[in-house]
Amino acid sequence: MSGIYQSSRHGFAHHDVWLHWEYLNEGLPKADRDRIDIVSAEIHEPNQGASIAKAVDMHFDPTDVQTFSQEDQAMNASLIGRFGAILDALDFMSVLVLGIVLLIVGNTMAMGVRERTQEYGVLRAIGFGPVHVRLLVLVEATVLGLAGALLGLALGYPLVELPISRALEKSMSFAPLAVPLDAALVATCAGALLGLGAAALPAIQAGRLEVVEALRHVG
Repeated sequence: MSGIYQSSRHGFAHHDVWLHWEYLNEGLPKADRDRIDIVSAEIHEPNQGASIAKAVDMHFDPTDVQTFSQEDQAMNASLIGRFGAILDALDFMSVLVLGIVLLIVGNTMAMGVRERTQEYGVLRAIGFGPVHVRLLVLVEATVLGLAGALLGLALGYPLVELPISRALEKSMSFAPLAVPLDAALVATCAGALLGLGAAALPAIQAGRLEVVEALRHVG
């Protein structure tokens, strides 16, 4: 062993070993010798990368084992494109889940408003106006949405930071995942806005209640 290196990026190349290929090749069984998977080359004229890659593939085309050569930028773009499709699918699923949650929370708030119709009637009878009743419903839903978002972050943060991140780092040499502060803030605001949007219609209905009808209501 010649030395030990330390990566400047956390989670990058922590499981890599660099060694001399000929030394390794001589120690392998004869059936496994003289075989490689990836060759990385640095060219003097970067603008000729595409033509050089094509020339290399044409050179090995008549052989039993063909090659597939491409520039590092093209390879990175291909990898990003694959992950981009996965991320787009996850974004679509996230929007779909948020829509379903919005319907569920809206239905729950509507049921809560109907069950507390008499309470709102009492508030109206002692001097609270329609605006105060609407604000009461909206604030309650916003606080519930905010609490749900904070609970989700509290449960999701250790899940992403520890087991998922470590699994990707060990299996695929990915940099560890993290929950950025801006993403956490957006998620918190989204939870509050989700609760606010779900309570919009029930709040309007609660503000339209007549005092006498609300007091006569039987939940």
